[in-house]
Amino acid sequence: MATWPTVSRPHRRPIWQGAAELTLAECAILAGLPQAPALYDPLTNPEAAKERQLVVLNLMVKYGAISQAQADQAYAERCNTRRRVFQSRLPIL
Repeated sequence: MATWPTVSRPHRRPIWQGAAELTLAECAILAGLPQAPALYDPLTNPEAAKERQLVVLNLMVKYGAISQAQADQAYAERCNTRRRVFQSRLPIL
């Protein structure tokens, strides 16, 4: 998957990481967002996001995508969900 151009430039601080760098736990959080993005937002409602993550991981186990041990490990992992501030350098018109 493509990432924002600023991510691949070593002289700039990365804002987002590429999809290949995401952990299973982070992927499960992201996979749960489309159902109700505002409700499952890990920044504003981390408890609901964690519950939805468990639903996604259990579905992955059910359909054979991952093992139960992998799901348990991913659920136990603490995701880095700190708020990042994006400052635009575009001129205000």
